[in-house]
Amino acid sequence: MADIYRGAEAVVCLVDDIDTQACETVQYGARIMDTAVYRDMASAGDIHGCYLSASGGGSNALCRVFQHRWWERAWTFQEAVLNCNTYLIGVDDHTIPISDLLRIVSVVRRRAALVAGVNNVFGRPPAFWDSVSAMADASARTLSLGEAIACVWRRNAKEKHDLVYSLVGVCDLSNVVK
Repeated sequence: MADIYRGAEAVVCLVDDIDTQACETVQYGARIMDTAVYRDMASAGDIHGCYLSASGGGSNALCRVFQHRWWERAWTFQEAVLNCNTYLIGVDDHTIPISDLLRIVSVVRRRAALVAGVNNVFGRPPAFWDSVSAMADASARTLSLGEAIACVWRRNAKEKHDLVYSLVGVCDLSNVVK
């Protein structure tokens, strides 16, 4: 599967909670993260301001997107990271580039990790945000086996060996492991 994802023109992931509100929130968050004002907030260490700006104030639409089981599956890790043209698509063809979501995840992760008393952001614990933000790292470079294990071990798979196949694909070890 890793070779298919890598070689595809684009990867389409069906996530039924992608709707108009989610698309608009992600587009807004990605646009605002490109502004000088946002960069100034980030440089000043304004975790709360960055979070509110990038996430649409903790949008309910984003909460629904991040609650979807797609984020927990072993194979979806490969879908998300092995092709730079990966899109989450809802039932009415609403589309969000995974790259935009992963940018927002980096901000959510900082809030989940650094703000005292925050144990649950968008209904997910800090460990979830560590795992999902690792997708951004994995999409930028090939992970070592140890890094990939740290990303995949919390994920779900119908068959336990699918976790191994997911690791092998993300680490680009397909030719080494038979």
